[in-house]
Amino acid sequence: MRIPLALKTGNQIIEKLVLLDSGAEGNFISQIAAYKLCLPLTQLEKKIKVLNIDGTLNTKAYITHTARVTFSIGGQDMTEDLMVLGLGGEQIILGMPWLQHYNPRIDWSNGKVEIPPRRKIKISCFRGILDQTDPEILIRAKTSVLQTLEHEKEEEKKKPIEETISKYLHEYKWQFEKHASERFPESRPYDHAIELKPGTENLNCKVYPLSPIEQQLQTQFLSENLQKGYI
Repeated sequence: MRIPLALKTGNQIIEKLVLLDSGAEGNFISQIAAYKLCLPLTQLEKKIKVLNIDGTLNTKAYITHTARVTFSIGGQDMTEDLMVLGLGGEQIILGMPWLQHYNPRIDWSNGKVEIPPRRKIKISCFRGILDQTDPEILIRAKTSVLQTLEHEKEEEKKKPIEETISKYLHEYKWQFEKHASERFPESRPYDHAIELKPGTENLNCKVYPLSPIEQQLQTQFLSENLQKGYI
């Protein structure tokens, strides 16, 4: 999604279109835009390797500099250090770091973005109200909804399996036990292979790059399912 941006450089305000991209793991400005706007560049202590979404190296294989840019979106001024990169037809890309920090309200139908104001939490101080309250009540007052649900979940775990399922299912109770889900069912006579049609060619496609967190989750998923024999 592209939205208008008012970029401030010197005494000028320049209108640009910026691409909002939740798949981008950083905030970027093209080399050409940084050069034309005469933006001061700051060299990074350590260069960053850059891959395109299809896994190929970017035309500028490494990010070596950032440019500090002041701009306005939705009437709100902000200053960001954008990484200088070859962006093809784009001039500025605001990725997940910007989206997470400002958490904008996005109207996808009309292409409008609203930056919500920063909220402050006001904590009132009560004096003399809880001094004579039963200690048990005070402890409960500190229990959150999530803690309550977790306590209920723990109580549920302590119940025998017979109390958690209908009586007519008792003869199959082993199917509801946790260890039954941690192994692959035994082979049966009607197991069958899934054969491809003769002459079928393998698909040649790029591997979609994963973030470190996504890579960790994928490794965990594969390890668990290999251990169970699912794959």
